[in-house]
Amino acid sequence: MLAFPVHPRYARMLLAAQELGCVRPIALIAALTQGRDLLVRGQGKQVMEARDELFGGEAESDFFVLMRAWRYAERNGFNIERCRGLGVHAQAARQVAPVYQQFLEIAQREKFDVSERPMSREAVQKCLLVGFSDHVAKRLDAGHFAAP
Repeated sequence: MLAFPVHPRYARMLLAAQELGCVRPIALIAALTQGRDLLVRGQGKQVMEARDELFGGEAESDFFVLMRAWRYAERNGFNIERCRGLGVHAQAARQVAPVYQQFLEIAQREKFDVSERPMSREAVQKCLLVGFSDHVAKRLDAGHFAAP
């Protein structure tokens, strides 16, 4: 865990990712959370609807939404206008790339498997649970949560 320059919850997630075969997506999640917020808040209704349609709906984890938003920005060369159209902060997205690369390099030095492979949503979710188990709650009704 000490090899990774991140909060212990993210370092623990990276260790779990090695066990579950999802180092790349967890390294990306860790990188996405280290800097400025990728998604611009307070956008108009039209931008928010387009972003939800492209990146995911309410029931999905914010981490998956952030990953898709970053990949969109990356595919579009971090183009300011294209990113702005979906409420993505292009400069913040651009700053994620070297951090992500740094985490992959550290993982590789630590003998983690950083090869490209299809992402297992279940494996990523398990890693998130390892890192954020203290954030788990069960909805009792439409507006109240309780610890499980």
